[in-house]
Formats: sequence, C-alpha cells, structure tokens
Amino acid sequence: MLDIKVIRDNPDQVMAAMQTLGADDAPVGLVLRLDERRRDILARVEALRAERNVGSKRVGELMRDGRRTEGEALRQHMSSIGDEIHTLDEELAQVEAALNDAMLRIPNLPHASVPLGQDERDNIVTRTHGSLRQFAFPAAPHWILAPPWILLTSIAASS
Repeated sequence: MLDIKVIRDNPDQVMAAMQTLGADDAPVGLVLRLDERRRDILARVEALRAERNVGSKRVGELMRDGRRTEGEALRQHMSSIGDEIHTLDEELAQVEAALNDAMLRIPNLPHASVPLGQDERDNIVTRTHGSLRQFAFPAAPHWILAPPWILLTSIAASS
C-alpha cells in the first residue's frame, strides 16, 4: 500500500503513474477527499477534547466556589461536547474504513527503470543466474505437482 503522504504530496505524479499502469479506475481522488475529511475530523475532535478538559476543570472550580448554577450549566455543555466527540469518533471510524479500502485499491507506483508493456512478454531480463534447465517433458506448476494438503502441511511445519 502506498504511503498516504506520497499521494497527498504528489497527487499528479500518482495519477500519471496510474494512467501508465492502465489503472485509471484507481481511487486517488477519493483517497484525497477521505484523507482530508479524516484530518478535519481529527482536528475537530482534538479541539473538542481540549475544550472539554478546560471546561471540566472549570466545573470543579465553580463547584468549589459555590457557584453551582454556573457549574451545572457548564457540566451540561461538557456533556454535549462529549456527545459530539462520540458522534465524530463514529464518523471517523467509517471514514478510516473507507480510506483504507480505497488505499488498498491503488497499485504500487512503477519504478522509473521498468519498461512499459502490455504483459509479461514485454518484460526484459536484467540478469540471470546459472543456466535454464531443459526437461524432456513440459514443466508443471506446483499446484499440480503436489496436492494442496501437502503444501499446507509443509507451510505449517515451516512456521
């Protein structure tokens, strides 16, 4: 998954890379909007929590000074701030889930050294190690050579 800072700081480059990859449906714009909303919510929640902390101290001071009417009014206001924080926390959870989903749908950026191509036939070999083995029969993929339970058993044993 790409770092949100990369998308936030270089949206045009990310969009260009998505076009290069043929991933025009990558939700880069949605990610930017959700990230902005997430940051707005976080800033608002932080400000409300700071206000609640100051207000809660003030309620205690008012009660100690015998100004119960003012203290109760401020306590009710602090309660409404708590309700707003709760509502914003719920919205934040939804925004973060949507943001995470959208981020997962954006492919990694291609390296500048990688040539553009339609499929694996357009790949270039940059280096090899040893020589390719020649078989007297067509090579088979691993899922045909070993039943799935053997593969799972060997994976579990190596853990």
